[in-house]
Amino acid sequence: MKKSFLKISLLATIGFASVVFNSCGGDAPKPQDTEQIDPTDPVEPTDPINPTDPSIPENGVKIGNTTWATRNVGTNKSFVSNSQDYGNYYTYNDTENVCPDGWKVPTKAQQQELLDNTSDSWTSNYKETGVAGRVLTGGAIELFFPVAGYRGSGVSRLYGVGTYGHYLSSTESGYTFIYHLFFDSDNAYVNYINNKGDGLSVRCVSAE
Repeated sequence: MKKSFLKISLLATIGFASVVFNSCGGDAPKPQDTEQIDPTDPVEPTDPINPTDPSIPENGVKIGNTTWATRNVGTNKSFVSNSQDYGNYYTYNDTENVCPDGWKVPTKAQQQELLDNTSDSWTSNYKETGVAGRVLTGGAIELFFPVAGYRGSGVSRLYGVGTYGHYLSSTESGYTFIYHLFFDSDNAYVNYINNKGDGLSVRCVSAE
């Protein structure tokens, strides 16, 4: 008799709990799904830098078989901030130590290759900056070389600023002179010779 009473009481309790549960919404709520984040996973950049962007001088642009920097060399083996900036002036004796790491002063042959693989035009006001120079284009690639003139050998005086461009090469011409890229409003060619002691602009090429 006692066992029957306990059984009836237990069934009554279960039935009451079922009624209460159903009146409160039926099925039991499921825990909300949450995304588990691994703190060791690297975060993907939202706006990655294009490693081939020609506006970044450290990447350069390839013309022919040579990768050219897009800006001149300034101080402390670094590129200037803008393509229209003149940069500093360097002599033949500086050729081994003027360019940033991974870059070097081009040879006469590399400068000639640049001209052979591009078309060039003169501008007196590059992109509204007021700076004159030569624009070299090859397909979608554009390089601007400002006419920074040159610094005379043994003096601090500058010659031809805004009129002539003199860009250093690592190729000698005899004991006293060197070849370099020269241009003005009419011409652009390589076989122009300067004294090794003259200070010229530098446009580096990749050393790789």
